[in-house]
Amino acid sequence: SRTWVLVHALLFAGIVTQLCNADDRDLQSEVIVQEAHPKELILYEFMKTLGENETNPDGASANTVPTAPVKNEYGASALIRKKRGAADDFKKLAKELREEISKLAEAAKKEAKKEAKEVAKKEVKDEIKDLKEEISKLAKEAKKEAKEEAKEVAKKKAKEEIKEMKEKMDKLMDEAKNDAKREALLALREEALVIRQEVTRMSEGCKKDVEGLREEIVRLTRATRREAQALWEETANLSESAKNATEELREEVVAYSKTAKNETLELREEVVMLSETNKNETLVLREEITILSETTRNKTQALREEITVLSEFSKNATQVLKEEVAKLAEAVNTEAAYRRGEIVVPSSDVRSKRLAEPEY
Repeated sequence: SRTWVLVHALLFAGIVTQLCNADDRDLQSEVIVQEAHPKELILYEFMKTLGENETNPDGASANTVPTAPVKNEYGASALIRKKRGAADDFKKLAKELREEISKLAEAAKKEAKKEAKEVAKKEVKDEIKDLKEEISKLAKEAKKEAKEEAKEVAKKKAKEEIKEMKEKMDKLMDEAKNDAKREALLALREEALVIRQEVTRMSEGCKKDVEGLREEIVRLTRATRREAQALWEETANLSESAKNATEELREEVVAYSKTAKNETLELREEVVMLSETNKNETLVLREEITILSETTRNKTQALREEITVLSEFSKNATQVLKEEVAKLAEAVNTEAAYRRGEIVVPSSDVRSKRLAEPEY
């Protein structure tokens, strides 16, 4: 493969560099005595393939297979110069190969980082999806609970109290018709009308309060929906970006997968750190959602308490009205008894004088 070719080329360039850095006298002695040193043999075999336009010191063509080094000083110097030229060429080649390997390693590192980011984005997407479902569930529960309590507690109790008051008023009216005269009956009717108007006013106030509670619940629900929609849009954007990045990186991942193995081992710790960071961000989001849910619950609890206060106020007002109606009925019965003569009224009593001589 390409990687193994580069590795072998670098090894060979290193060998040539070491040979060229050796002392000239050692090389001359090796040529003169014709020792079969392994490094010398490797370089000798390689020099057979060097240069197309060069000539040997004896005038032979470069394409001719060189003979063994001659045992003289002139041949040794030429061989040394030739070795040095080949070493310079191999130094340049080694430098280019190192630069290319560095570029490939950098590309593999970037590719591994992109893969790690893609995995982290996928985990964040799953977490946001779970959070969105939890938000939707909480919003539905809050809306349903608030509506049911607002309607059932406020309206039902108010209707029951009003119905009970109407029944008692009708009963008192029937008793007044049988026991009192027309004036007392008319006065009682006027008083009943006032009471009914008061009850109607209180009922309208309760309705307005319930309507305000309903609007508050709708506002909270809409705010929760907006937050959920924002999270959903952010999730969609992250998903789309991850898909585009995946499509762009697939070919590069396939091309450099073998080279990236070593770099991937070094980058695993960075992947773990990114995953830990994303988990921490997810925990922060969960805490914010919990705070929002707690705020919604607190507001719902406050609305419940307000409804309870309104209901208690309605009960107290109803009790006051009941007492006033009872006093009025007692006064009517007393007046009727005075008129029938069942009760003797002293002449000094101003009230008895008024009852004895009514004004029409």
